[in-house]
Amino acid sequence: MAIDFIQKRKIQQLFIPILGAVIFITAAVVWWGFFTTNSSVGGGVLLPARRVQINTSILSNPLLEKLDEPRLRTQIPDGIGRANPLLPFVQ
Repeated sequence: MAIDFIQKRKIQQLFIPILGAVIFITAAVVWWGFFTTNSSVGGGVLLPARRVQINTSILSNPLLEKLDEPRLRTQIPDGIGRANPLLPFVQ
């Protein structure tokens, strides 16, 4: 069943108020989000800053001193690569 011209026009007339409402809601959110000032921010109760204390006494445990590095250190070989790797390779 094909939608005739009158039904298309009714659907379009329904979309116009819906589009207007979406534009109005978007504009209101932008307006209240950017252009209004919040008075409760300046008059709020300020909490004192908490100080972070790190307990490093656990690192002086004798069991941790007995631990060794789990693998051998990687040896970096000498003479690999070129002085400027961006230049073309010419033999």
